[in-house]
Amino acid sequence: MKLPAVATAASFVCGVILGLSAPIADRATSGRFLTAVFASSCSLILAGIWLTHAHRIAFRAAASVLSWIALGGLSAAISAQPLPPDHVVVLADRAQINLHGPLRWRGKLKDEPARLPWGFGYEVELEGVENQGALLSTRGGMRLSFSPRPGDQVLPDLHAGNEIAVLAQAKRPQVFRDDGAFDRRAYLATQNIDLVATLRASELIERVSSTRRSPTALLARFRRRLREEIDTLFSASPQVAGVLRAMLLGDRSFLDREEATDFQKTGVFHVLVVAGLHVGALAAFLFWTGRKLRLSRLLTIILSLILLLAYVAVVEQRPPVLRAALMAAMFAIGTCFYRRLDLLNSAAIAALLLMIARPLTVRDSSFQLSFLAIGCIAGLALPWLARTTQPYVRAVRGWRDVTRDAAHEPRAAQFRIDLRATADWISARSPSGLARTTENALAGSLSLFFRAWELAILTVVLQVGMLPLMARNFHRITFAGPLVNLAAVTLTSALVPIGFLTLGIGMLFPALGRIAAMPLSWFTLALIHIVQWFANFHACRIEFLDRLCGCQPCFSFSRS
Repeated sequence: MKLPAVATAASFVCGVILGLSAPIADRATSGRFLTAVFASSCSLILAGIWLTHAHRIAFRAAASVLSWIALGGLSAAISAQPLPPDHVVVLADRAQINLHGPLRWRGKLKDEPARLPWGFGYEVELEGVENQGALLSTRGGMRLSFSPRPGDQVLPDLHAGNEIAVLAQAKRPQVFRDDGAFDRRAYLATQNIDLVATLRASELIERVSSTRRSPTALLARFRRRLREEIDTLFSASPQVAGVLRAMLLGDRSFLDREEATDFQKTGVFHVLVVAGLHVGALAAFLFWTGRKLRLSRLLTIILSLILLLAYVAVVEQRPPVLRAALMAAMFAIGTCFYRRLDLLNSAAIAALLLMIARPLTVRDSSFQLSFLAIGCIAGLALPWLARTTQPYVRAVRGWRDVTRDAAHEPRAAQFRIDLRATADWISARSPSGLARTTENALAGSLSLFFRAWELAILTVVLQVGMLPLMARNFHRITFAGPLVNLAAVTLTSALVPIGFLTLGIGMLFPALGRIAAMPLSWFTLALIHIVQWFANFHACRIEFLDRLCGCQPCFSFSRS
């Protein structure tokens, strides 16, 4: 089988979907269902082992597929088990705690207090709650926000890992039941946030105890230091600081609402979400740096993987980053054994590992969009490019060396001959001192054209392939997406490595960091202005159509 990992991952997904759709009414039924699925999985695996020894290929393949389907159903059934009885949601549903009034909550800070445009935010891992004079042990997560007012006392100095007590009225996240509306409650649940609350006064929160600094707490403090460094370097341009916070660290708290809407309208909001594009740009920069420093292949791979792992930890292990980091790690490990990995197989292995860890991620729109994008690139765009432009891209390399012509296919070899003939014709009509420069400019222009064409094809394929999911999940279709993405992806690929390099310089050498921040600010402003121009052009075009028709536009690009 050419793509065994793809078949395995697809079988596991089918099992997860079947497991999630199976009716499980209560714990007894759930136990019987799990037992049946587990027994079926064991039977199919044993049957597959027996058939392997029997050399019956067709039956062996069928048994393997059925085994993965059964394992997927088993993992989905395990993941869909009810919440524990001491979970805060269960306690609230059973009326064991009353969320209609303020309660004294106890817990541990999961992250450093976040500075927000309107105040501060806290992520609390709940451990207990005082209800009617009794302390109930509980678990779950709560997001606490505080907007200081004039005359308020100074907040206590809190850090990640501190045990705190807070008096606040908590509630479940608001949810709208309109068809197609964003389910904020489910989204926050994926981040282990079950309750939201507002702190009314700084005196209502206190530190109970301080714990020893753990690796998690140290990472949280480093993450906070990076955010503060961005604010310091770009204090004169809050707009640039807000965009860089989102692009580099995944913190969209300081992103202006109108800016975010412009990125959504033009179909490039993905550059503000730390995901595969950012990890890929960082990984490519690390490998390029290792090659330029003449490090050995093994040392380059080890250092790159360590830095990628640190990046995953800094951005709080977001699922899109984990997916991209897993694929980059498999690619790097494959190069150690001098193997060229198929992109579809690599993506399938990453998806399988993530689904084994969290089967319910199949329902996540981010998961679906990520692997749909990889499927469009690896299954459609790359095969087409390999048959069309890639031979010419390879032909431009070392085009002056006649001995390399035989290594290329006939059309590419003819292209090299024509390129040399054109270069000779141009150099014969150019000043003697500029002949070599003119030839290099010709080859460089062709190489740049082919790369731009490849990026344009990738962008168009991605936009067309992801259109159904984008319309279903976000109720938005943008026809300017391919053109805007062509510029946005190019700028983002440069912004990410330059951004982290600038942050590192700024933390070590503040004066030099302010100088290095200038080109980064220019690149960011260029991205913002390009997006704004296309967004305003889109709005003007809709307004023009409205006035021309004398009515509302016939086609709406978004639905609220």
